Amino acid sequence: MHRRAEPYWLDDAVVPAPVVMAYEIVDFARDVREVEVLREVTHIGRTMGFSRSRIVDAANHDRLIASPPARA
Repeated sequence: MHRRAEPYWLDDAVVPAPVVMAYEIVDFARDVREVEVLREVTHIGRTMGFSRSRIVDAANHDRLIASPPARA
């Protein structure tokens, strides 16, 4: 599996915000061999970092498997 370095921060610089994560599954992906979590940093504070992730097919990043639920 191809691994990328964590983007934008190191644990000694900021701490990821301890939050509850919820995902909406949009594709059950029964034929997918491997998934990848793509993270987008949304805010870096003085001591905390915040991000949003989406889960995609590792072989096809255009195929979305799960993402945070849409906000109303």
